[in-house]
Amino acid sequence: GKENLGNEILSNDGTQIEATKADEISEISYFDEPIEIKQSSKFFDKVDSHGSGIYKVRDPGLFQLSSMYKRKDRLTRAIGVSFLVGRLETPPHDEQVVTVFFDHEHFDEEGARNWWASNGRRFEDINSREQKNEMERKAVEVEKINRDIHLKLKQQIYQ
Repeated sequence: GKENLGNEILSNDGTQIEATKADEISEISYFDEPIEIKQSSKFFDKVDSHGSGIYKVRDPGLFQLSSMYKRKDRLTRAIGVSFLVGRLETPPHDEQVVTVFFDHEHFDEEGARNWWASNGRRFEDINSREQKNEMERKAVEVEKINRDIHLKLKQQIYQ
């Protein structure tokens, strides 16, 4: 299996398999407006309107929407950490953590990365890592498509 660690994708035995071009891109400009592209060195998948960091553990599309709810971490009781939990669409409909929220008043990105390094094994498994890698691959594909569309539009405007 593959695990994405930093700028390279490693096999289970630690040998490098491939690196994505998206890892090398930090910012590109369309119509003179900068658009940030997620780099592999970033931990948060996104930041909400309140500045809190969001880390996706699993693909939310695989869960029953009506079953989702937010809860605190009962084991570590860490202030500023909460989870979006839901039941899988497929039997046996296990309840699993979908997303982890890190309150910006208690965690910066590095603090959240350290918390996850110490606690993430409680929430991850081989399926969640594969889902995470697939979500990241899809995000890179979408960015490439968007870049191509914007470049074509820009060329049409300035012709």
